[in-house]
Amino acid sequence: MTKREHVVQVHVDSLADRNSRTRLFLALVTVALVAIAAVGAEKVNRRDASRIALARQLALQGAELRDINAEKAARLGAAAVRIHSDDQTRSALADTLIAPYRTDLPGTGIVRAVALSGDGRLAMTGATGEKVTLWDLGARSALYLGGGPFDPQRLAVLDGTRDVEALALTSNGRTALTGGRDGSAILWDLTDPSHPVKLATSARDSFDRVDDVALAQDGKTALVGYTHVYSSVGAAAVWDLTRKSRPAGYSSLTGHRSWLQGLALSADGQTAVTVSDGAAFVWDLTGRPSIVRSAALEYSDHYQESVALSSDGRIALIGSSASVADVWDLSDRSHPVHRASVEDDFHDVFAVALSRDGRTALTGGTHGLVILWDLSDPSHPVRLAALRGHTNGVEAVALSEDGRIALTGSINGGAQVWDLSAVDKDPLRSACMHTSALQGVTIDALKFDQVATGPVNGREEWSAYFDNGRYFRPCSE
Repeated sequence: MTKREHVVQVHVDSLADRNSRTRLFLALVTVALVAIAAVGAEKVNRRDASRIALARQLALQGAELRDINAEKAARLGAAAVRIHSDDQTRSALADTLIAPYRTDLPGTGIVRAVALSGDGRLAMTGATGEKVTLWDLGARSALYLGGGPFDPQRLAVLDGTRDVEALALTSNGRTALTGGRDGSAILWDLTDPSHPVKLATSARDSFDRVDDVALAQDGKTALVGYTHVYSSVGAAAVWDLTRKSRPAGYSSLTGHRSWLQGLALSADGQTAVTVSDGAAFVWDLTGRPSIVRSAALEYSDHYQESVALSSDGRIALIGSSASVADVWDLSDRSHPVHRASVEDDFHDVFAVALSRDGRTALTGGTHGLVILWDLSDPSHPVRLAALRGHTNGVEAVALSEDGRIALTGSINGGAQVWDLSAVDKDPLRSACMHTSALQGVTIDALKFDQVATGPVNGREEWSAYFDNGRYFRPCSE
């Protein structure tokens, strides 16, 4: 090797050594940075886990105080949402907010059917062994901002309606339809609800029990669902009520596999949905007296319990025995589209209701809870609150057209009316609007509310979660 070649080789070796050291240094730096990041991430994860645990524990404690001290429950629920807002904390706060807005209808027993006028002022309840009762819900006390408990007044009872299990009421509250176990369906004029007038009665020879009834908004079309006691096969008759004293019947809606579990009618009387064991049928009534079955929604693993339609007939909500209520888009009656399922611990969804625009829904079933849903986006239902007034067996629910008033009926909890104006998608905002207890609460007072039901995470520093000094002011942020 020449001297020149030797010098070049030494230089090359020097560069290689330097590059090796550089790579080693960079590798060590990378390892150090990864370690630091991991430590930082672990600290963040621990801090997040601590915050989530505190928020959920506060939400639980707020829930425990609902029936004891509503103001403390609201403060703890709001604190939980401020610390960590998720489905669990928001639902807990919403459930707390809605609790004071319930009113029991006195003297109601085993309620199997309810109906509500469009404005939510007139209500009907049907109970086992009792006559159908009309109620005036118009007057409400002013104990709460934006509404409050109702002061229901009994207006009248409908003679000849004992053991009614099917009720319908037009939007204006002037026409009602009742159906009983004896197979009779009775049309009523409620122009003066204090003095109801029987307009017409219809009975079927081949079918022995009326399971459900529905009325179009203008009161000119009705659906009456029957089931034969011996064959357990159901059908629905379409009535033309243009002459209310002499209803004219059209062809029946047939083809159901078993008894009729529910039916619904659009506001214009042009679209109907009927549900029975294992299937739901969509009907086009526009060509009466010729009636066309537009589509069949097949269910192989469970049976359908209930159905509701938006006024325009485009959104259907179908409750089933599989702890599910399905949202269907019926914009094209011949090709219904399944949008979503709302799921909870329902067991059987016995009752469903929709607001006029289909954006608000109620579901109720065997567990006694009635769940309020936001269906503004039918493909992504949002649970708003649970109406915790019945212990089990919710058989019937109804909503006012604007979705702000609910009527519920249970086999062991009677009938209840709810003001829903205190709840929307943002429960913290709702709390600020309807609960004075959240205005300027000190952190110490909030801690005292929490300590009253047991310590959380030892001696938790509340100030770490609120960036407003000594005060908890969720409504000013």
